[in-house]
Amino acid sequence: MAESDLIDGYLADLRRQIRWRGDVDDVIDEVEDHLRETAANLTAAGVDEREAQRRTLVRFGDPAIIHRVFSTSPSGGVVMPTAFTRTAGAVAFLAAPLWIAAAVLKWWESGLFAPWSQDRFVAYSVVAASATLLALIVMLGMLARVGWPRPTSGVAIGLALLGLIGMAGVTWMWPVLGLFLGPAFLLTTLAVTRAVERFGRLTWAAPIGWFAGFMVFVLLSGVGLGPVDEYGGFPMAEAVGFSVVAAGMVIGLLDVGRWLVTDHGTEPVTDPSRVAVA
Repeated sequence: MAESDLIDGYLADLRRQIRWRGDVDDVIDEVEDHLRETAANLTAAGVDEREAQRRTLVRFGDPAIIHRVFSTSPSGGVVMPTAFTRTAGAVAFLAAPLWIAAAVLKWWESGLFAPWSQDRFVAYSVVAASATLLALIVMLGMLARVGWPRPTSGVAIGLALLGLIGMAGVTWMWPVLGLFLGPAFLLTTLAVTRAVERFGRLTWAAPIGWFAGFMVFVLLSGVGLGPVDEYGGFPMAEAVGFSVVAAGMVIGLLDVGRWLVTDHGTEPVTDPSRVAVA
């Protein structure tokens, strides 16, 4: 009816601004109940119905401001998809095959099946560094999607940058570099799971892969699996361990890519009482 036009229009505007939320219908219903109850109280006090609605909406606030309240993460950042986060999701689908290629090249350059060569090592290093760079972009997309949580974002990005620099310069030290990259992806995944419900569990494969790969490398080196290279290392242990890392990254990247591209997940809802009409 005509008297409902103001509130209905407000709700339609708010719905458009938070349409990315998985629980948008529940949020709109709750806001509508609050608005109509407040307008009804004003009407009972003798205020004209249309004027009561106008006063209610003025007190409640502009939809552009209210939608940020309903998008706020526990850390205070704004939780919502953007062009960058969707792009990061697409990058994840490019990064996954690069990690597969890096694992294959690791076996190829290891010297297990043919004499080691500088060209093979360079090819492996370039692909591994490229895969790490794309994974870092995906990680930034995850952090941006949940409002750049502090101080998690700074620590995770710092660790990832150190790992990226290492992968570009001393790729053969990947077990040590994993001590930077593993925690970086762990912190990022923890931040996302705190902010978003029903977040894909397979994303945990990325940080788990780094720690599992490191442990496999240490274990297989300890038992002396395979031949020993001229530096006293165990190429078989390195190749198997890195393959575990790559497998974890592939699984995790594909899962987080799906999430970032399709915007799945239910965001944390700020208590409506924080924006309630006085």
